[in-house]
Amino acid sequence: MSENKIFQYVQFKSVVAPDFWYKLAENKLNIEKLDEIDQHIVGTYTNLNAKNCLIDFDCTSFNSKIVTSRNKFGAVGVLKNLNTIESFKNCDKISLLNTAGNQLITNILNGTCLENPSELASFLLLSFADLKKYNFYYWFAFPASLDLVIYEASPSQFISEKFTDEDIKNFTLKIDSLDTKQSAFFIANKTLDVILLKDAISHVKTDSNLLDFDLSSNYFCFSDPSESKCGWVLRNYILLLYLLCPILRGQSINILSVRQSEQNSLKASKVFYVTLPKYNDDFQFLTWTSWEKNNNGKMMPRIANMSEVMDPIKTAEHFAMLNLKLMKWRLLPALNLDIIKTQKCLLFGAGTLGCGIARSLMSWGFSNISFIDSGHVSYSNPVRQSLFTYADAYQNKFKSKAAAERLLEILPSVKSHGHVLTIPMPGYPINESTRQKTIEDVDMIVNMIKDSDVLFLVTDSRESRWLPTLLGSYFGKIVITTALGFESYLVMRHGASKSHEQDELEEEISGLKCIPGNKLGCYFCNDVTSPGNSIRDRTLDQQCTVTRPAVSNIAASISVELLVSLLQHEKNICAPAYYQINNKSTDVVESIPESMLGIIPHSVRGYLSTFSNILPATERFNQCIACSDFVLNEYKEHDKEFLFKVFNSAEYLEKITNLEDFANMDDDIINELDDDSDSG
Repeated sequence: MSENKIFQYVQFKSVVAPDFWYKLAENKLNIEKLDEIDQHIVGTYTNLNAKNCLIDFDCTSFNSKIVTSRNKFGAVGVLKNLNTIESFKNCDKISLLNTAGNQLITNILNGTCLENPSELASFLLLSFADLKKYNFYYWFAFPASLDLVIYEASPSQFISEKFTDEDIKNFTLKIDSLDTKQSAFFIANKTLDVILLKDAISHVKTDSNLLDFDLSSNYFCFSDPSESKCGWVLRNYILLLYLLCPILRGQSINILSVRQSEQNSLKASKVFYVTLPKYNDDFQFLTWTSWEKNNNGKMMPRIANMSEVMDPIKTAEHFAMLNLKLMKWRLLPALNLDIIKTQKCLLFGAGTLGCGIARSLMSWGFSNISFIDSGHVSYSNPVRQSLFTYADAYQNKFKSKAAAERLLEILPSVKSHGHVLTIPMPGYPINESTRQKTIEDVDMIVNMIKDSDVLFLVTDSRESRWLPTLLGSYFGKIVITTALGFESYLVMRHGASKSHEQDELEEEISGLKCIPGNKLGCYFCNDVTSPGNSIRDRTLDQQCTVTRPAVSNIAASISVELLVSLLQHEKNICAPAYYQINNKSTDVVESIPESMLGIIPHSVRGYLSTFSNILPATERFNQCIACSDFVLNEYKEHDKEFLFKVFNSAEYLEKITNLEDFANMDDDIINELDDDSDSG
């Protein structure tokens, strides 16, 4: 045995597809989060026209089962994805490799590698994912024992030099009939009949393994991913033979490297003759190799910059959701982002509030946002309304169209549409020339509300919110109204329709009154008259929304936060609201039950002059002009006929809801009712 004839191998070279990193990033964000647990992953290699001993990884590497096929063999490994770049740099690479090597020996000795020879093609992947820049730092290791050195016994031969064409042809058919898990490593006799490892070798009584084998006429076969020297997987195959077949120690054996080419030919296959060492019985394999070199041939990690090859739209969508998914890592593990993403939001109004709400919705991951508005972008809008520019005003664009276009520019994957529609209002008569157009507008509004999950009412006038309030209640949608004063604002969620029955008793808390979600009032429940024309006979400062600039941003943000809190509540639209029933206790508000994101008020009234909020809650008014049974039943029975009566005369609402009776009440009674309402 000559020292200068140590048998040489070709190390694996990793080839990682971009979708592998996409899947790793997805798992890190959504599943592993802060966990650094070892993950089971798989790779594949081939012996078909094989070159350079390549091993491939893609998104299927994370599957629980190896996806193999003819000439495609599995490799089993561990992914260790660390949380910080410092951990990646400073972790003990030698210890990791030794641990992987010891696990390989364990799998050999307990029979795992006999049942599933793919375990012999083991690997380790150490990585760090910088998900802000989409850079992935990684280092592959393919554990193999440095202590096990074998030697060339004689020069190699091509398979055609040892066997007849007929034998080789039959051998090919036999290999093709094998399970791919078994065809990576097996044994063949002198006529190239195939013998499975698990049938020839036992991990229990190792001393009796291969006692009857004629080593000169039997061949230890493996599917070789290399075209010259033997591939790296042979090292661990030799280790298995050494550990489980003591009779082979110090003996010369035949290795058949199975290499296939086109037309199912095995002509590239070679027979290698090697001699195994013979160590003491108590010899331990303690030294392991080998970390993969980088592209420059240095023993260093590699880096994959996926931002350069990702689909730009998918990249934008990924980074838009990044902060939200990071919330689930530590702060809000139970946060349901899926329910947010699937909600269809319809905004009535694309002005100051509409723009602010749309931007906040996108920040929370809402991906379907549409607008209804009939106005044009004016030169006074862009500085206050965040979705418009000077160019929009110069081109006299419709607000709804411009707002939808801007959302698509911000995030192309969002679904956004702008609809130029006039919202019919109570007390705004419809003449014959506009009747057909109004019918069409109403039909479109009804259909869009049916198709939506959430309605935001952010128009300039009170009366323009009546129709969507009615329809939102009728179709059981989440409705949120936002209104502005000069230095104040109101954000209110409308109560669920009565169709959302609640049988459970709400929690009783001293000092607090609980109103179930299906008994909460709407924006109009405090009204005792029908809505009038709020912009008639108004001066310019009364027609425009004159408000302190920050008020709209505050109100818009609270509107979206209220919606998100509602969606995360177990009762969703039926979440109850609480209010204080006396002013004696100062800390009773702290007793209001909280959901994941805190309390869910019925309404929020804010005052910028004192930088304060109050959280009033009111019950549904049985004679409400928008959500009472009187109105809903009238709409159910008469549809647009009823609506047109209201459009032509708002007083019709007072008639069907019996609000006319209030006109005959004494002032003292009305004042008493007002006092009761204010107590909520």
